[in-house]
Amino acid sequence: MAQEPSLSSALRGTKTVAKAFFTAVAALPEPQRQAVAAAALAQIRDDMKTQREKAAAAVAKAKAKAPAKAAKKAAKKAAPVRRARKAKAAAPMAPQAQPANGAATAA
Repeated sequence: MAQEPSLSSALRGTKTVAKAFFTAVAALPEPQRQAVAAAALAQIRDDMKTQREKAAAAVAKAKAKAPAKAAKKAAKKAAPVRRARKAKAAAPMAPQAQPANGAATAA
């Protein structure tokens, strides 16, 4: 039979959760206390199981998508698409030199 871990070697936060649970159970009337505690533990167990199943489903979904992404990547490498280059902008025109005598030119 496996030995249960002691409170000193329990994971961080265990004491806090246990203390909160027992405080909440202590607030219940004595006749209902045992049934409510058992139901709460069952619900906690079920919720944790659901969370594990969701996480496993997410991992399986990610693994299923990974080969599809690899196939897309391979298809891109196999047939590279050539794209037209953008035309270079024309160089700005140099300003026209004005006559040295200061006469205005007709535009």
